[in-house]
Amino acid sequence: MGILISKNRRLFGNEINSLAYINLLVSLATAAVATIWALYINSFTNSAIATGLISGFLTIVSIVAYFAFVPLLEKIDKANLFAFSLFLIAISYLIFSINNSFAILIIISIIMTSLYSLRTASLGIMIKDKSNTKEISKNEGLMFTFINIGWVIAPL
Repeated sequence: MGILISKNRRLFGNEINSLAYINLLVSLATAAVATIWALYINSFTNSAIATGLISGFLTIVSIVAYFAFVPLLEKIDKANLFAFSLFLIAISYLIFSINNSFAILIIISIIMTSLYSLRTASLGIMIKDKSNTKEISKNEGLMFTFINIGWVIAPL
């Protein structure tokens, strides 16, 4: 019922609830694409080994990007980074839809993987900043519950 009550003049309740709804939609979209990601890479390589190596390389890029973005996260507003990364991820999916080049696939995949790391890091900081000390675990639970719901529903 707290969602329906207008707190701080917001439609969906507080900022954490709004972030949870946004991340539900984002996780629905991400999970829908992630279910066919390996097939998309395989359409360029025609090799299961190359597909696995590219996916493993992108995992390493994700880990490196997470640590590389720490100075950026300290200086720039997290909400703007979150929104900007979502916008650029959407643009990269549009590029993927018209792409026929393997080189463009690799370049855009590296950029997109880095943006996912930036989005995840900024989301975690926003949850911490918008929560009281006593409510951090509850708010993170709410956020990741909505994300997990999206990851369950979308592939189905």
